[in-house]
Amino acid sequence: MLVAVAAAGAAIGLTEAGILRIIGALVGSLETGDTTITIGPFDQLGVGALVTAGLVGTLVLVAFRVGETALIARIGVLPLTEARTQLAAAFLHADHTAQQRITAGEYQEMITAHTMRLSSIATATATLVSAALIAVALAVVAAIVALPTLVVLMVVMGLLFVLTLPLQKLAQRLGRSQASANTALANHTAEMVQAATDARIFGVTDEFALDNDRQVEKTSDLVFRTKAVEFFGSSLFQALMLGVIVAIGGWLAARNTGDFGTAGTVALIALRAQMAGRRALTANLSIATSAPFADELSTAIEALRSATATSGTRTIGPIEQVELSAVGFDHATIAPEPAGPDQTATLPVLRGLDLTVTAGEHVGIVGASGSGKSTLLAILLGLQAPHSGTVRMNGVDRADCSAASLSSQVASVAQRPVLISGTVQSNIAFHRAIGRTEVVVAAQAAGVHDEIVSWPDGYDTVIGERGARQVSGGQAQRICIARALAGKPSLLIMDEPTSAIDDAGTRLIADTMAALDRSCAAIIVSHRADALTSCDRILKMDGGKLVYPVS
Repeated sequence: MLVAVAAAGAAIGLTEAGILRIIGALVGSLETGDTTITIGPFDQLGVGALVTAGLVGTLVLVAFRVGETALIARIGVLPLTEARTQLAAAFLHADHTAQQRITAGEYQEMITAHTMRLSSIATATATLVSAALIAVALAVVAAIVALPTLVVLMVVMGLLFVLTLPLQKLAQRLGRSQASANTALANHTAEMVQAATDARIFGVTDEFALDNDRQVEKTSDLVFRTKAVEFFGSSLFQALMLGVIVAIGGWLAARNTGDFGTAGTVALIALRAQMAGRRALTANLSIATSAPFADELSTAIEALRSATATSGTRTIGPIEQVELSAVGFDHATIAPEPAGPDQTATLPVLRGLDLTVTAGEHVGIVGASGSGKSTLLAILLGLQAPHSGTVRMNGVDRADCSAASLSSQVASVAQRPVLISGTVQSNIAFHRAIGRTEVVVAAQAAGVHDEIVSWPDGYDTVIGERGARQVSGGQAQRICIARALAGKPSLLIMDEPTSAIDDAGTRLIADTMAALDRSCAAIIVSHRADALTSCDRILKMDGGKLVYPVS
């Protein structure tokens, strides 16, 4: 497409030069009083013919401009679409650890501002190419009219671009600072939204607002400095080029050729070349400013791609047995003095843990916060790999099992329910080929069907963050349980399913678990043993091991 933009730029430059030559000839005829005009090889041209040619040229110029604009706009959209698609795909396919390294604020900043800067680079590059070709075409016509003009224009414009190189480097430095500041502001904004209720309760709303003002002021200052550099470079180029045009006019006057048409044409072409040069310089500075954003985006995408989650090739059927043998896992922590704050140490979380769960068995696991319960579930779900020991599903090492077969057999309910923006139906189906009948059956099993049908729109009720109906914590949790059951898993893993709900909600979920079809095994983690009364056995996590049955 850049070739097409270059061709459009050259066509625009030549067409504009032709129109400016006609204007110059008409101005010259006013001075001499001639009614017939000679332009190059064309003799005895009438004023009417020149005006007609100028109007036709204007229509042609409009057509070229429309084509150029469409091409540049298209060039800007393509990398925007591609980058957003690639970032989302890289993030979704990355392993759990890589996903956890990126905060919601950082991801939102990259998917919006960084990709827009990438689009700006593409647009500015196309604009630079077009403006450069326009300037070259104008200079060529100026050379035909008066050769020294070409030499002066090209040399001076080249020198001015060299003089602006320090501004381009400064723009790059400011762009890097602005990219970092924008990411920090995005993270702060995400935290502020999450903590808004607590800020009001603790009476620190004004303090949060002041902290936000400092972040905004920092980014605004960088935006000001960046824009100032861009505008200064553009204005400096324009001012110096006007001086050059004055010098060209003085040179033509000193020659005293009496050819006012030629003099007018050279002046007009020089002015237009100055505008094209200024446009090219502005585009170049825009590229320099946006380049750090593109670099950060590219680095993030490559980092996510390098951490793509792996999948085995073995296909397994319904889970008959889950066996963990001597499983160990360490967390990296900051090493204490005298090792230094920049050095890390490992903290054992799981130590030689053994666990066997058979088909249809419901096992509860209790333990204090930080005892390793969530880490155990992360290993069972394949979000983390054990540092030692083995995890087997139906006798097959979990790492050898295909992701597709595991997804069809293993489901989970997280500690904090996550609803997507959409209907109850779409939340339970969750982008799977699951029809209304299966959704209703799952909702009934999760004990939330009666509440759903009591709503005016039933299963078509829009919920989620931007939903028309706000659901309670217990309702959200049971909708997520229905989501897990809708796929008819043979193993259900639940992490603190009652942590965010009241006693009534806890009893409902306990009843739900008690009524589960025994074709589905379940591993349920909770800090409350009374929430696990429906389990066949309850084990306690202590010292990184499952030590003894609670009941």
